[in-house]
Amino acid sequence: MPLCRSVVIADAVRFLYVSAVTPPVITTQPRDRAAAPGGSVFFSVSASSPLPLRYQWRRDGLNLSGQTAATLTLTNAQSIDFATYAVLVSNDDGSVLSQNATLTPAVQPTILSSASTATNFLLTFTTEFGPVYNVEFKNDLNDSLWQLLSTGLDGTGSPISVPDNSLTNIMRFYRIHVQ
Repeated sequence: MPLCRSVVIADAVRFLYVSAVTPPVITTQPRDRAAAPGGSVFFSVSASSPLPLRYQWRRDGLNLSGQTAATLTLTNAQSIDFATYAVLVSNDDGSVLSQNATLTPAVQPTILSSASTATNFLLTFTTEFGPVYNVEFKNDLNDSLWQLLSTGLDGTGSPISVPDNSLTNIMRFYRIHVQ
């Protein structure tokens, strides 16, 4: 039996008006993320309610001042940011606390495989959910600058394959930069 938010009884004619109490329901929980130190990351939650929703993000159980939106964005991640996050979603009828989501430091990706022909090269590496990956190359280790091969690859938690279809040298050096 639902709880009642309001009851109205009139003297001349007796009738009862009942409306159900409807606290929010979280439909999508925040997910664990990884970030490189100095990088950016976001957490998000989705909730439903017939009433307006309010949000309050928490880090290790303590409210984060001013973090009152459905999405929490952290920029320039520092050691204090590698913690557990949750969000309290509320409306006039109640509140619900999300599941915890943990921010961990991103680890250096592992090269899983490479394949090449005379003019093509395919590099496959591990990713984590959260960071952004850039693949860079040099034709000579004495070059002062790395050149971008692929940029803005979102980590999915699954391996990513990046082709290099412009091999011009017998030897090329690659690195994966985590943001």
